[in-house]
Amino acid sequence: MEPLAFFCYIFALFFSCILLYYLPFKSCLTRPESEIYLKNALACFVFSLLVSILYAIFGSVIGTYGAVLSVAFLLPVFLYNKRFAPEGLHKRLFMLFVVIHIQIIVTNILKIIFSYFTEFMSPAMMYLLRVPALLVIMFLIGLIIQYWFTPYLRQISSNNMKGLWVAPFAFFFIGEFVNNTYYNFETGNYEGAYLILSFLFTIMFFVLYILLLHMLSGIVKNFQQEETATSISHQLELQDEHYSMLQANIEETKRAKHDLQHHLSVFQTYVDTGETEKLAEYISDYKATLSDDTEFVFCENHAVNAILRHYVSIARDEGIQVDVHIELPENTGISSSDLCIIFGNCIENAIEACRMLSADKYINVNSKISEEFLVIKIDNSFNGIVCKDGKTFLSLKHVTIGNDSHTPGIGISSVEAIAKKYDGEAVFEAKDNLFKATIMLRDIEGL
Repeated sequence: MEPLAFFCYIFALFFSCILLYYLPFKSCLTRPESEIYLKNALACFVFSLLVSILYAIFGSVIGTYGAVLSVAFLLPVFLYNKRFAPEGLHKRLFMLFVVIHIQIIVTNILKIIFSYFTEFMSPAMMYLLRVPALLVIMFLIGLIIQYWFTPYLRQISSNNMKGLWVAPFAFFFIGEFVNNTYYNFETGNYEGAYLILSFLFTIMFFVLYILLLHMLSGIVKNFQQEETATSISHQLELQDEHYSMLQANIEETKRAKHDLQHHLSVFQTYVDTGETEKLAEYISDYKATLSDDTEFVFCENHAVNAILRHYVSIARDEGIQVDVHIELPENTGISSSDLCIIFGNCIENAIEACRMLSADKYINVNSKISEEFLVIKIDNSFNGIVCKDGKTFLSLKHVTIGNDSHTPGIGISSVEAIAKKYDGEAVFEAKDNLFKATIMLRDIEGL
């Protein structure tokens, strides 16, 4: 009876830890939840059965190796389950050690509480009663993770969490040290007021976790605000350049109008005298003096037009074929700075991808108004190498290539944030040698 009760407790403990591990990643699972949990339940069953057999052979001494059992089970499960929760490595490592730490804390708390009833209950009864107590505690911890951990984890990319897993890893060892200090291996009980200390340590650790994530989330938001400010500043510079060129073109048009009167007089003279050869020669010389510069007008929105002119000019100078079809009025109800961030980041990333190709370099930029949405589509050729942080695409200029180290960018996350701001979405797809960015924005003022 006692090994069976121990099995029930161990199975409930490890399976509830699996549920806690997946809780922050529920929105990005690659398989149905029922399939994932069924496979993990089977793994928990097999492992719990093995531990129960060892318990039947060696007795309660197995319980003193709780930390070893946690790592022995959860680490292989973590490695296997990376395909089910394709978040970045650092975020998954952080959550793994948080769960291992939680498991040790809960195990110790239950061990302390039930140590007071050893004289009144059999070991089998105590293990059976631990199961509902365990489920209640895990449920409360699940609420904490759901409402405090998960919102911060979703805001922070895995790449921005490098090394953060060291915190729960260190907390785990600190907790084990304090636990072994107060545990009496001869009596199997805890000494002094360790129950109170254990609860205090538990509260302290969760507060520290939340503070760490809150601080990191604030840093990421500051980076995003700095990027937005830089983009707006760049946009203003491009608009200033755009308006200066417009002014120059206006002055050039005035001079051309004045000169045209003189040229028309010369044309008329050659026509009246019948000197067609001289007329043809004069027209040829006149055409040679005309400027080849052309003012590109892609759309009615002046700010976006300035951004497009800037990047299209760069792309064409580098031999990239650019096709632009934009339906975008001056007033859309969508902030011009937000639109410039979207077009600027996406086209800049497209140019960067095309630079890595020797041939077949192209970028297609399209936008149209469909019902209450502004739909922006930007397609480009690329070399087929996809760099991702979890589900988030990264530009190749934002990763380590060879011996060159690059700082991770947050341009794509800015585009996604703007899409959410207007109750839309940003979808990025890579297939073969084609990369597609589709951004849908709902006009809050009505298109």
